[in-house]
Amino acid sequence: LTLIGGACLVIAPLTVRNGVVFGHFIPVSLGAGQTLLEGIADYDETGSLGLPDTDMGLIKQEAETHNRPDYALTLFGPDAIKRDRERLARGLAIIRAHPFWFFTVMIRRAGSMWRLERAPLISSANASGAGATVAVLVVGGIQRLFITAIILPCVVGGLILLVLGRQGSVLAILLAVPVYYFCVQAVLHTEYRYVLTIHYFLFVIAAVAIHEILNWIRQRVE
Repeated sequence: LTLIGGACLVIAPLTVRNGVVFGHFIPVSLGAGQTLLEGIADYDETGSLGLPDTDMGLIKQEAETHNRPDYALTLFGPDAIKRDRERLARGLAIIRAHPFWFFTVMIRRAGSMWRLERAPLISSANASGAGATVAVLVVGGIQRLFITAIILPCVVGGLILLVLGRQGSVLAILLAVPVYYFCVQAVLHTEYRYVLTIHYFLFVIAAVAIHEILNWIRQRVE
């Protein structure tokens, strides 16, 4: 509740400003209709729904549909609010017509958010001195551990440990943001950079499992 209340307080000035200036309820900015349609198109492998999966394709289609060449110049130019409302209505109509299919799309999209992108490893090419070389090797070794095959099992293990330990308040805090992304962002077109935030919460959960593993090893050694 604190997280949600804080978010509302931060966002409210933007929403009020938009209502005063534009006379419409726009929580932060336009774009929900655009990302909804393009997100549906991402998973429409046969193209049967007739949706473009790019910004340029979308505005070109709108220009042709409405016989408005100026629509093809920008996503949010002439009639910006009206156009995004139409996009949103079009996307929701498709969801109502194909609810089960869209639910599977959300599941697949939410599942993809767990995946860690491979980052370029730090290089020792420019390291000067033995200390710097060692530091680079250590950091590079740690970087190699940040892969889905290692982190995801740790996250699952951490979740199990927190549940068994009846750490409800901790779980609520750590899962509030990831669950929001799984339920809300999974509805819309998603790129990897959109969901980077959730990994920092998942890393904390993974750390719970890693801490228990290290404790178990220490006890055995002692």
